[in-house]
Amino acid sequence: MRRRCLVMLPMCILSTHSWLFDTMFRKLDDDWCMTLAFSNCLLFLGYLAWDVHRMMRSVDHAALYRVDLMVHHIAAFASYSCLFQIVPMIGSRILAGEYLSVLNSTLSVEHLRYYRVFALCFIRLPMWVYFILYYNPFWLYRYVASENVGIVRLVMQPSCVFGFGYDVVLLWRCVRSIRNEKSRSVFSIHCRETAVPGRIVGRDHSHTS
Repeated sequence: MRRRCLVMLPMCILSTHSWLFDTMFRKLDDDWCMTLAFSNCLLFLGYLAWDVHRMMRSVDHAALYRVDLMVHHIAAFASYSCLFQIVPMIGSRILAGEYLSVLNSTLSVEHLRYYRVFALCFIRLPMWVYFILYYNPFWLYRYVASENVGIVRLVMQPSCVFGFGYDVVLLWRCVRSIRNEKSRSVFSIHCRETAVPGRIVGRDHSHTS
């Protein structure tokens, strides 16, 4: 888990740089291969392959393996690989979503639940809405060659919808976990406050006639 977080942190930082200083539809050219965003794209693909391999073949794969994470990695690798030559900046910008997991090995379980709700509500879900609107096919003709619009529409829109739905499920699970934890805490406090000390049953010392 700690290794995942150490890899995610530089990707998140480079992704923030891409959001602030790079255009979404920058084309591949000689200069592009020298940018931080390009390095982040390669790091992204490498991370997905590395993490899938660890979940399947590493010594501690049983602790790392999660079905939902495996589906997420495979879908992300497939969709990004299809779009890498057309809209490569998506690979760097989308990594801002990894802020959701970058503190997994740092925060306590209780604080991590609240952090994940914050990251989902204010980073990941708004990011997916932005991508869905920004990649509207009627806008793409201004940025992408006409022969590539169909590919972007076919891959990008379903990928964004999948990502949005995936994060809604994560948000629901986090909120449910917080509510269940609060319910257990309230119940525990109630039990302590209403507990009746057990009666000590002694021997019967009455005398018979």
